[in-house]
Amino acid sequence: MAIKLSLCIPTYNFSAFIGETLESIICQATDEVEIVIIDGASVDDTAEVVERYQREFPRIRFFQRNKNIGVDRDLAKSVELASGDYCWFMSSDDKLKPGAIKRVLDEIREGHDIYICNRIECDFYLRPLKKRLWLISGIADKVFNFSKKDELIDYLEKSRSLGALFSYCSSIVFKRRKWNQVGCPELFMGTGYAHVYRLFSFAGIGCKTKYIKEMLVLCRGDNDSFLAKGLLKRFMLDIDGYTLLADNLFKNDLELKKLFFAVLRREVGLHYLIKVRSSVEDMKLWDTVEKKLFYCGYSPLVVYAARKLGALKFFVSLAFYIKHKIENKVVSFTKWERKCI
Repeated sequence: MAIKLSLCIPTYNFSAFIGETLESIICQATDEVEIVIIDGASVDDTAEVVERYQREFPRIRFFQRNKNIGVDRDLAKSVELASGDYCWFMSSDDKLKPGAIKRVLDEIREGHDIYICNRIECDFYLRPLKKRLWLISGIADKVFNFSKKDELIDYLEKSRSLGALFSYCSSIVFKRRKWNQVGCPELFMGTGYAHVYRLFSFAGIGCKTKYIKEMLVLCRGDNDSFLAKGLLKRFMLDIDGYTLLADNLFKNDLELKKLFFAVLRREVGLHYLIKVRSSVEDMKLWDTVEKKLFYCGYSPLVVYAARKLGALKFFVSLAFYIKHKIENKVVSFTKWERKCI
C-alpha cells in the first residue's frame, strides 16, 4: 500500500525517551504509515533502541549522521527521506494520543496543505498537566487560506501562542510536495526555525491550513534541550528567530509583521521577561536584549518593569518556584487521557 503519512523524527541523545515515542506510533500505525528518524550523531544507545523497534515495525527508516549539524538540517533531511504524501514532525520525547494517526489520516483526505493540532502539556514523566490551545478557546476546527491576506490576518489575530506559528514541531502535518516546492535561505539554518520559514512560504504558492482543535500529542515537560546553554540563550533563540522570520516573511507588509510580533508578545509576557532578566548579571548585555524587545513591539512600561522586578532575584526565584509547583499538579482528565499516562 502507498505511504500516505511519514512520521519524521529528529533526535539526539534521547534514547531514554524515543522508545515511548515509537511505541505510541507503532501501536496505531496502519500500512499507510512510515517512520523516518534522523539521528544527529548521538553518543548514547539511540541506534540500538531504534533497531529493536525496526524488528517489530519494518517501515522505520533510520539515518545516522557522522556529526551533529543541527535540528534544522535534520528536519529537512527527514522530509527528503520520507515517501509519504504528508509528513508529521515529531519530537523524540513526545507521545501520540491513541487514535491520533487515524484522525490525521482521515483529515489529509481533504487535501489541505498544512494541519496543526493542539497538545497536552505533561510533566517529565508524561503525566498530563493541562490542555494547550494555539488559538483562542472559542475557535473550533477551521480552515484558513494563508494565501489570502485577510484570512492570514484573522489567523494571527486569533493566535495566542508561538505554537500557532509552528514553533512546536509535534503538532505540524504538511504536504510533502509543497515543502519540496519551496526553499529555505541558508541564513535560517542554525536558528531552530528554518521549518517555520518554509511552512509560511507555502502561502506564496497557495496554502490552506486547517486548525484541529483536538489535542493529538502529549508533550513531555522539563526536557527542553535548548535550555542547556542557559535561560537567556533559550529566550534569545525565540526572540532572534522570530525577528528574522518577521523581517524576511513580511518585509513588505508592516501590518502582518506587527501581528506576527504580537503573537510573540502574547507567548512571552512580562512574567517570563522578569524571569529572564533575573538570570542576567551583565547589564550591558541586558541593554542589548531590551533593544531587541523594543524592536519586537514591547512597550517601554513592560520593558522597564522587567528590568526593575527582575533585579529582585530572590523573590523572582520564590515566585516561580511556587508557580511551578502549582502548575505541575496532575489534573483530572478524560478516559483516553488517563490511558496515555
